[in-house]
Amino acid sequence: PEGERRAVLGEHVRATVVAVLGLDPARPLERGRPLKEMGLDSLTAVEIRNALSAAAGHPLPATLLFDHPTVDALAAFLAREVFGVEPAEGAAPAAAPEDDTLAAALAEVEASRGDELALLLAGELDLIEGGRQG
Repeated sequence: PEGERRAVLGEHVRATVVAVLGLDPARPLERGRPLKEMGLDSLTAVEIRNALSAAAGHPLPATLLFDHPTVDALAAFLAREVFGVEPAEGAAPAAAPEDDTLAAALAEVEASRGDELALLLAGELDLIEGGRQG
Protein backbone atom coordinates (compact mmCIF):
# COMPACT_ATOMS: atom_id res chain seq x y z
CA PRO A 1 0.00 0.00 0.00
CA GLU A 2 1.04 3.56 -0.75
CA GLY A 3 1.18 4.58 2.92
CA GLU A 4 3.55 1.74 3.70
CA ARG A 5 5.76 2.65 0.73
CA ARG A 6 6.18 6.15 2.13
CA ALA A 7 7.05 4.77 5.57
CA VAL A 8 9.59 2.30 4.15
CA LEU A 9 11.15 5.00 1.98
CA GLY A 10 11.32 7.41 4.92
CA GLU A 11 13.01 4.78 7.06
CA HIS A 12 15.51 3.99 4.28
CA VAL A 13 16.40 7.68 3.92
CA ARG A 14 16.75 7.98 7.71
CA ALA A 15 18.98 4.88 7.92
CA THR A 16 21.17 6.15 5.05
CA VAL A 17 21.60 9.56 6.68
CA VAL A 18 22.38 7.99 10.07
CA ALA A 19 24.97 5.63 8.55
CA VAL A 20 26.77 8.23 6.43
CA LEU A 21 26.81 10.91 9.13
CA GLY A 22 27.94 8.38 11.75
CA LEU A 23 24.98 9.06 14.04
CA ASP A 24 23.82 6.63 16.73
CA PRO A 25 21.20 4.41 15.03
CA ALA A 26 19.52 3.75 18.39
CA ARG A 27 18.74 7.45 18.93
CA PRO A 28 15.65 8.98 17.35
CA LEU A 29 16.33 11.29 14.44
CA GLU A 30 14.38 14.51 14.06
CA ARG A 31 13.18 14.06 10.47
CA GLY A 32 12.36 17.75 10.10
CA ARG A 33 15.72 18.98 11.42
CA PRO A 34 18.14 20.37 8.80
CA LEU A 35 20.86 17.86 7.99
CA LYS A 36 23.47 20.62 8.20
CA GLU A 37 22.76 20.79 11.94
CA MET A 38 23.54 17.07 12.16
CA GLY A 39 26.97 17.37 10.51
CA LEU A 40 26.20 17.35 6.78
CA ASP A 41 28.94 18.82 4.61
CA SER A 42 29.51 18.73 0.86
CA LEU A 43 31.34 15.39 0.90
CA THR A 44 28.75 13.61 3.05
CA ALA A 45 26.02 15.16 0.87
CA VAL A 46 27.60 13.49 -2.16
CA GLU A 47 27.91 10.20 -0.27
CA ILE A 48 24.25 10.26 0.84
CA ARG A 49 23.09 11.27 -2.64
CA ASN A 50 25.11 8.46 -4.22
CA ALA A 51 23.73 5.89 -1.78
CA LEU A 52 20.14 7.01 -2.38
CA SER A 53 20.71 7.10 -6.13
CA ALA A 54 22.11 3.56 -6.13
CA ALA A 55 19.23 2.27 -4.00
CA ALA A 56 16.65 3.97 -6.24
CA GLY A 57 18.39 2.96 -9.46
CA HIS A 58 17.84 6.50 -10.62
CA PRO A 59 20.29 9.41 -11.03
CA LEU A 60 19.68 12.21 -8.53
CA PRO A 61 20.70 15.88 -8.81
CA ALA A 62 24.03 17.01 -7.34
CA THR A 63 22.21 19.56 -5.18
CA LEU A 64 19.74 17.03 -3.77
CA LEU A 65 20.54 17.49 -0.08
CA PHE A 66 20.74 21.25 -0.33
CA ASP A 67 17.43 21.47 -2.19
CA HIS A 68 15.80 19.01 0.25
CA PRO A 69 17.69 19.60 3.53
CA THR A 70 15.73 17.30 5.88
CA VAL A 71 14.97 13.58 6.00
CA ASP A 72 11.26 14.34 5.45
CA ALA A 73 11.99 16.60 2.47
CA LEU A 74 14.33 14.00 0.94
CA ALA A 75 11.80 11.20 1.36
CA ALA A 76 9.01 13.34 -0.13
CA PHE A 77 11.18 14.25 -3.13
CA LEU A 78 12.18 10.63 -3.76
CA ALA A 79 8.59 9.44 -3.39
CA ARG A 80 7.33 12.02 -5.87
CA GLU A 81 10.13 12.29 -8.42
CA VAL A 82 11.56 8.79 -8.46
CA PHE A 83 8.62 6.59 -7.52
CA GLY A 84 5.68 8.76 -8.62
CA VAL A 85 4.00 8.71 -5.21
CA GLU A 86 2.42 11.97 -4.09
CA PRO A 87 3.18 13.10 -0.52
CA ALA A 88 0.61 12.30 2.13
CA GLU A 89 -2.10 14.87 2.57
CA GLY A 90 -0.99 17.42 5.14
CA ALA A 91 2.70 16.54 4.75
CA ALA A 92 5.09 19.43 5.13
CA PRO A 93 6.35 20.88 1.83
CA ALA A 94 9.99 20.48 0.94
CA ALA A 95 12.17 23.22 2.35
CA ALA A 96 13.77 25.74 0.03
CA PRO A 97 17.52 25.55 -0.52
CA GLU A 98 19.35 27.11 2.41
CA ASP A 99 22.59 28.18 0.87
CA ASP A 100 23.46 28.57 -2.80
CA THR A 101 27.16 28.63 -1.90
CA LEU A 102 26.96 25.10 -0.47
CA ALA A 103 25.03 23.89 -3.50
CA ALA A 104 27.69 25.39 -5.79
CA ALA A 105 30.46 23.76 -3.76
CA LEU A 106 28.69 20.41 -3.97
CA ALA A 107 28.32 20.76 -7.74
CA GLU A 108 32.05 21.54 -7.98
CA VAL A 109 32.96 18.47 -5.91
CA GLU A 110 30.65 16.32 -8.00
CA ALA A 111 32.22 17.58 -11.23
CA SER A 112 35.78 16.96 -10.04
CA ARG A 113 37.55 13.77 -10.93
CA GLY A 114 38.86 11.70 -8.02
CA ASP A 115 42.50 12.68 -8.47
CA GLU A 116 41.60 16.36 -8.80
CA LEU A 117 39.57 16.13 -5.62
CA ALA A 118 42.45 14.47 -3.78
CA LEU A 119 44.81 17.26 -4.87
CA LEU A 120 42.28 19.90 -3.85
CA LEU A 121 41.83 18.33 -0.41
CA ALA A 122 45.59 17.97 0.04
CA GLY A 123 46.02 21.65 -0.79
CA GLU A 124 43.32 22.61 1.69
CA LEU A 125 44.97 20.51 4.40
CA ASP A 126 48.32 22.17 3.68
CA LEU A 127 46.67 25.58 4.07
CA ILE A 128 45.09 24.54 7.36
CA GLU A 129 48.35 23.08 8.69
CA GLY A 130 50.30 26.12 7.55
CA GLY A 131 47.87 28.40 9.34
CA ARG A 132 48.28 26.46 12.60
CA GLN A 133 52.06 26.73 12.48
CA GLY A 134 52.13 30.43 11.58
